[in-house]
Amino acid sequence: MSQLKGPLKSMMRTLKGMVGEKVTYQEYGGSSYTVTAVLGKSEFEIDITDDMRRAGIALDFIINVSELSRLPIRGDTMTRSNGNEYLVLSLGNEPQWRYVDQEEIAVRIHTTRRD
Repeated sequence: MSQLKGPLKSMMRTLKGMVGEKVTYQEYGGSSYTVTAVLGKSEFEIDITDDMRRAGIALDFIINVSELSRLPIRGDTMTRSNGNEYLVLSLGNEPQWRYVDQEEIAVRIHTTRRD
């Protein structure tokens, strides 16, 4: 364990306590459970053709790895308390999720709203 692990865990606890939101995490074809997420956003561009690109903004859910039963996969969903549902997706060449920190305490999960 590096010297940063303790302070990073403490920082995530504080952040979740101040701006965290309870969401329902539904695994694709599996179980459903409640986690605390901090919301963020990612801007992205996807090449559609050689001459055309599509830009967008994804809503990101930042969640401690310890709250997940496995790492996220495409098809997982998160539902906020207002009933809005978000589908896990990859952004162009970037995967569906990435670690937020070097100690791999939390992941940033990219999603799009499901209508």
